[in-house]
Amino acid sequence: MARLETCRACSGFVAPQSNVCPHCGAAVETAAARRAKAVFYAASGSLIALTLMACYGGGPYDPPPDTDSETETETDAPTATETGTTAGAETTDTDTDTSESG
Repeated sequence: MARLETCRACSGFVAPQSNVCPHCGAAVETAAARRAKAVFYAASGSLIALTLMACYGGGPYDPPPDTDSETETETDAPTATETGTTAGAETTDTDTDTSESG
């Protein structure tokens, strides 16, 4: 047995084979017509989206940062200013005094 459809204008029940509501006289769209319209809108929307993606691309791409082991060891090693030395200068121990009397 077929299901009764609902009129969008007056919310009355309409037979599935009827094109007009018996209560208010408004045109009734069948379920098959609604399905066809939904498929058409979905297909045309997808086509527009694919066209825009083909024209404008997928967006900016930032490659991941380079994670070589050499760069990690270079950045982890203390610099000359951290160790207290300068380039080309000898390191001397000025904290110890060998001439203490005591």
